[in-house]
Amino acid sequence: EVTTFRNALCHLSVTRVDTSAVVLSHRLVRENMVLPDLTLSPNPLKLQYAVIVGTKINQPKITELSIDMYRMGSLLERNPKCLSPINNPVKQYLYKPCPTDLMCCLAEIGSMLPKQSIQLIYLSGNNVAYCDRGGSSQAAYTSDGGVHFAHKDAIDLKLSSRYAPELLHSEDINPFLRFPTLLIVEGENRSFFNTTCPVFRQPVVVLLSPKLIPHTLKSEKLGSLMTLFLHCPMMAICLLCNIEHITDMQWRQGLTIVNSLLVELLTVISSSKNIHSHFIQLLDDPFVRLIILRYSLCVAVLQMHTAFKTEEYYPTSVPSMGGSEVFGKASIKRGILDIANILESMVLFSDP
Repeated sequence: EVTTFRNALCHLSVTRVDTSAVVLSHRLVRENMVLPDLTLSPNPLKLQYAVIVGTKINQPKITELSIDMYRMGSLLERNPKCLSPINNPVKQYLYKPCPTDLMCCLAEIGSMLPKQSIQLIYLSGNNVAYCDRGGSSQAAYTSDGGVHFAHKDAIDLKLSSRYAPELLHSEDINPFLRFPTLLIVEGENRSFFNTTCPVFRQPVVVLLSPKLIPHTLKSEKLGSLMTLFLHCPMMAICLLCNIEHITDMQWRQGLTIVNSLLVELLTVISSSKNIHSHFIQLLDDPFVRLIILRYSLCVAVLQMHTAFKTEEYYPTSVPSMGGSEVFGKASIKRGILDIANILESMVLFSDP
């Protein structure tokens, strides 16, 4: 179990000229905070609590911590050598819980969450369609699928009844959106969460992973693709290029371009009149800002990768972040091609 987990974490090796390995750290440091020039909202919000749920089957894990859960958790940590860890958000890890466990956890957080606070909900699971789709219009749950909270790996994920007790419906989350929320749903057929809406007039942003993943890149042994982008975009790009070994110089050059692209994306998003105000309200927190910007970079990279051919292969968001104004900017595309050139993988990218 430990060996499998370690192999997933270390699928990319970075070596110096003397062939010694570079130890990679993915915690928040000053270099990747992507600080805005000024406060974007008159009442800045701060991420206080994060619920990290892992229910995907066949993923590498250590006891009750899957690879997706580990990557998301480490993303929400400040590097104690550079920044004070006292302001890290409180994290609650739930490995293959039942839906009521999650709802109890969210209810408890709601009772403790102070004003001007953000809660983050991360769901990494196997999404299934209902076998009784198109049910009564009076049904409490109108979506066509949900997240299967499986306690065993040997389950049928093709179809399930909407009344199955182990299913989490998108409507189950709505009562807990009384506070500013960032909801991240990692899993195929995640479109069932398109119906999530801010019923209490609080800023709510939902980031949804691609509905489809190219067969050549589909491997639960290395974790989920969008989560890897949120954890470390450079590692995700190397995975897209099927690269397992790079030099320290390539790594540093790529990171420099990635950081410059994130700064440019922040400028585009914060200055655009077409970006929904919910995004702007959440951008003041450094963790949430980094997640949203890395998500944006993920969309831009996948739109240029030749294996991702249609919109079903791209992440989406609720509310929508927009199209070419953010992801199609010429300077963003040039930066992505520059990274591909450093990795000697230009053939895998095109300018759509």
